[in-house]
Amino acid sequence: MAAEWKKAGALLIAAIIFLVDGFSSLDVAVAVLYVLIILISVDLFSKRMLISITCMCVVLTIFAYIISHGVECSDESCGRGGISIAAIAIASLLALKSSASREQLRAKILLLARSQAFLAGAQRLSLTGSIGFHVPAKDMYWSEEAKRIFELKDSVTPTLDLMLGITHPDDHERLRSVLEYACDSQNQLDVEFRLVMADGRIKYLQMWARQYEISGPECEFIGALMDITSARKAEEALHKSQAELAHVTRVTMLGELAASIAHEVNQPLSAVLTDSQAGLRWLRHVPPDLHETGRAIERIGAQAQRAADVIRRVRNLSKNEKITQEKLELSWLVSESLLLVERELYINKVTVSTSRGEDSTSIFGDRVQLQQVIINLVMNAMQSLYLTRDHGRKIVIHISRDDVDHLELIVRDNGGGIPEQDLANIFSPFFTTKSSGMGIGLSICRSIIEAHAGQIWAVNEPSGWVAVGFCVPSYEVRVRTRADDTFLTK
Repeated sequence: MAAEWKKAGALLIAAIIFLVDGFSSLDVAVAVLYVLIILISVDLFSKRMLISITCMCVVLTIFAYIISHGVECSDESCGRGGISIAAIAIASLLALKSSASREQLRAKILLLARSQAFLAGAQRLSLTGSIGFHVPAKDMYWSEEAKRIFELKDSVTPTLDLMLGITHPDDHERLRSVLEYACDSQNQLDVEFRLVMADGRIKYLQMWARQYEISGPECEFIGALMDITSARKAEEALHKSQAELAHVTRVTMLGELAASIAHEVNQPLSAVLTDSQAGLRWLRHVPPDLHETGRAIERIGAQAQRAADVIRRVRNLSKNEKITQEKLELSWLVSESLLLVERELYINKVTVSTSRGEDSTSIFGDRVQLQQVIINLVMNAMQSLYLTRDHGRKIVIHISRDDVDHLELIVRDNGGGIPEQDLANIFSPFFTTKSSGMGIGLSICRSIIEAHAGQIWAVNEPSGWVAVGFCVPSYEVRVRTRADDTFLTK
C-alpha cells in the first residue's frame, strides 16, 4: 500500500512541475525538479520503467517549453531547457547505476547468508566451530557451533580465561603455556585438550589456529575448534576390544599349543609304556633275556628323547625363537622315523617298504619337525589299516625328485582311502575322521611343511590305495636362495 501511495505522489509531483513549468512566468529551470521524480521512482519501478519515466520527464519538459515560449528559442530559455534535460538524464543515469549497485549488494548479501548457512550446517555436522582470539589480550570470538561445543549461553562473553577455567586440570597448564607463548614461539597452533563440563562429563577438543594479524605486542589468531570426543571414545573402545581380542587369541593359542603337545607327546609316551612293559617281561623270563631288555631300554631312551625334542621345539616356537635348520638326508630321516615307530608297526602287523630314486635326497630343514611329519603320516596310515583291514596291511614310502628343484615323499597305504567329502578338510585344525582323534596332527604337518617352503596333499588312488605326501625344496635350491638373499641384503 505504501508503494502505491508513493507512485501516486510521484505522479502528482510530476503534474505540478509540468503546470508550473508550462504556465508560470518564472524564469528559472523548473524542469530540474523532475530529478525528484527520478529519485522517487528508482525504488518503485524496474529499470525499464525508470527509463520510460525519464523519457516522459524529458517530453514533459519540451512540451512545457513550447507552451511557455513557443517554437522560438532564445539563448536564455534554451539554456534553461537544456540544463533541465541534462539534469534529468544525469539523474536517471546515476539512479540506474545506484540501482545496479544495490542489486549486486543484495545478491552478495544473499550469497553471504547462504554461505553462512552452509558453514553453520557443515560445522554442526562436523562438530567444528570457528574461533578467534587475541594474545595477550585474551578476548575471544566463538561461532555458534563453538558456543554449543562449550555449552555456554549466548549472553556469556567468550574469553581465553573462560576456556581455561573449564579445561581439565591435567591439561590446564599445558594449554595455558601454549597460549601464553603463541606469539613468540610459533605461527601456528595445534593442540588437543579436554574440558570438564558442569555435569562432570569429559570432552576432547582439537584446536587449530594460525596468526592472522600482528599489531605491536599483540597478535590475532583465527582457527577452528573440533569436538573429537566420539573419536577418542571410539579409539578407547577399539583399544579395549583389541586387548580383549589379544587375550582371547592368547588363550586360543594356549589351547592349540596344549593340543599340539598332547598329540605329539602321546605317541612317544605310548611307545615308552609299551617298551617298559616289554622290558619287564624279558626280565621276568627264566633266565632273564638281558639282550631284549637292553633293546627295550634303548627304545625307551629314544622315545623319551623324541618327546623332549618335541617339547623343546614347541617351547621355542612359543618364545618366537629361531628354529635350527641344517642339511638332512630325507631317506635317512625316513629310516630314523621308522625306528621310532617300529614297535607300533610290529604290534599292528603292518609291513612297511621304502624306495627312493637314484638322485640325491638332501634337503635343508629342522630334523625334529620333519620327523614329526613323517611319523604322523606313517601313524595315520597304520591306524587307517588297523581300522579297515585284518591282514595284508601295507605301507609304501617312496622318495623321488618331483622336479629339478623339489624332493617328494609319498606315504601310501591300502586302507581303502579317505571319503571324498573329507579330502578337502583333513589338513584343517581339529578335523578328524577318527572317533578318538584330536584333528591336530595333519594340521601340524601342513604348518611344518609350509614353514619349509613346501606343500602337502592327500589323494585317493584308483587302485584303492590312499597317498599322502609332501614336497620340499632340495638342499641345493635352499642354499642358492639363502645365498641370493644374503647378496641382496648386502
